[in-house]
Amino acid sequence: MAEATFAAIVVLSTLGLPLELVGLLISIEPIIDMGRTALNVNGAMVAGTITDRLLNK
Repeated sequence: MAEATFAAIVVLSTLGLPLELVGLLISIEPIIDMGRTALNVNGAMVAGTITDRLLNK
């Protein structure tokens, strides 16, 4: 996690975002990550379901 946080700070600072905003984004990153993970799992389940239905026709 520390490497990802450091990388995010570097990238966001390079984009010209104020350090205070970078700190705010880093603090809510775990919540955003939960949403990304849920979306990724959902996509994997849909892909598996579609593949199963196509192969079992």
